[in-house]
Amino acid sequence: MGATPLRSPRLSHHVIRLDDGHHVGVTVGGQGIPLVFLHGIGLNGSVYTRFLSRLSTHGFRVIAIDAVAHGRTAPLRGSDFRSGVALLVRTLDRLGVRQAVVVGHSMGGRATIELAAGQPDRVLTAVLLDAAAGDAFDASAKRALESLPALATGLCGALYDTGVDWWRCRNWRDRRLYGLSLAAALARWGGRPHLLAAAINSVANSAPTGELLRRVRGHGVPVIVVHAENDILVPFRNAVTMAEYAGGSLHKVPHAYHSWMIADPQRGADTLGRLMNTELDQVLRREPRAPAHGNATTASAGFLAPGALAAVLGLVAGPG
Repeated sequence: MGATPLRSPRLSHHVIRLDDGHHVGVTVGGQGIPLVFLHGIGLNGSVYTRFLSRLSTHGFRVIAIDAVAHGRTAPLRGSDFRSGVALLVRTLDRLGVRQAVVVGHSMGGRATIELAAGQPDRVLTAVLLDAAAGDAFDASAKRALESLPALATGLCGALYDTGVDWWRCRNWRDRRLYGLSLAAALARWGGRPHLLAAAINSVANSAPTGELLRRVRGHGVPVIVVHAENDILVPFRNAVTMAEYAGGSLHKVPHAYHSWMIADPQRGADTLGRLMNTELDQVLRREPRAPAHGNATTASAGFLAPGALAAVLGLVAGPG
């Protein structure tokens, strides 16, 4: 975990097949401690490529996994949110990832909470990036399913949030890349809007996150909550309750909105890199799988199974 190199590793995109034939999209790259990334609703791992590539330079083997019916991952018939997390666990098994830092943005943050509550031994540290969680968010999500005005208000907030993120990009080149990546992800839903509606419904009807976060705390899983100060989709007060329930640390990102790490990938990578370089070092000192005197690359061997597919796929990705 050293200084950021000038050039970021190139990430590679793959579709893997699970034992039952289910196809799952994954994006991998970098060397070091395994870092599993879970994206937001309606998006996929490719949208975060610039952010994840930069994040990998902080000493992480990045493994982004597309959620059910998102990106290159096939749908599950009649699935709920818990089924999606179960598919995530099977994907980790297929990749040979025994334990990892798990970073989740928005819906991915909610999945991270459920994973840490049900499979605590798989989660080295849970990092919640503007997670779609918290008492107030849970209540508003359920109201949106029951009330058209509440749903319309939520959608307008999400559109405004996205527009401000776009405008706050550093330059017009970044705005163009941000807009193109979002447009490409959302265009995938053109012929299957029912699957996006099902994903929204599964989030709204999933288990209350307050109880799950208390379970995470009981399991002793370290939690880092990173949340934008001006997030409209998931207001900052939700981050406060998440950190309280989980007994985790809370970090406010000033003057930022919900998808700030996509709009400004360098800021996102540097912010998380600094936080995790400090907090993860403390976790590794307690972790029996990590070598007592190893760097991030040697330590990663303890968190991956021998001959792990995640490591093999990572060899495909070359330098940037």
